[in-house]
Amino acid sequence: GQGVLIAHPDTGSSEHPELGDGLWQRSPVRWDLARDFVDGDPDPRHDFSALNRLPMHGHGTETSSVIVSPLGCPVGATEPCVTGAAPAASLIPLRISEAVILLSGERLATAIDYAVDQGAHVISISLGGVTPMSRVEHALRRALDAGVIVVAAAGVPGWRATHVDPMV
Repeated sequence: GQGVLIAHPDTGSSEHPELGDGLWQRSPVRWDLARDFVDGDPDPRHDFSALNRLPMHGHGTETSSVIVSPLGCPVGATEPCVTGAAPAASLIPLRISEAVILLSGERLATAIDYAVDQGAHVISISLGGVTPMSRVEHALRRALDAGVIVVAAAGVPGWRATHVDPMV
């Protein structure tokens, strides 16, 4: 993942040892590019007040660590620790929702467009929806046309089998 920029539209992110600066590692999180499309500001931290009332880190932080956690445990941490799928990559946290089931795709589509505009190489989407969303489909097509690799859960609205690259 060295040099790879991954955008991650989800429920937001929060401070976590797996995603922070360490003695021998830099934080993989690009806070300078982060955005909150729910509140309309650059701070993508989880809002634990509404639907996301978990007394721990939310879905966006957990899935971010699966993507970019460094090799081994951070200094001072004890097992178990996670090594991400792309531990040398950088991640842009994009808060688009308070839950992982989307009723509207507007913020997801806006986040996908933003990720393309920021030069993301990969967009990782771990969310789902209940209806087809043409605006999301348009944003996904734009991302693919720009050469962005999109990794998405099967329930992403607007994602169809025609988007699958047979060479991947």
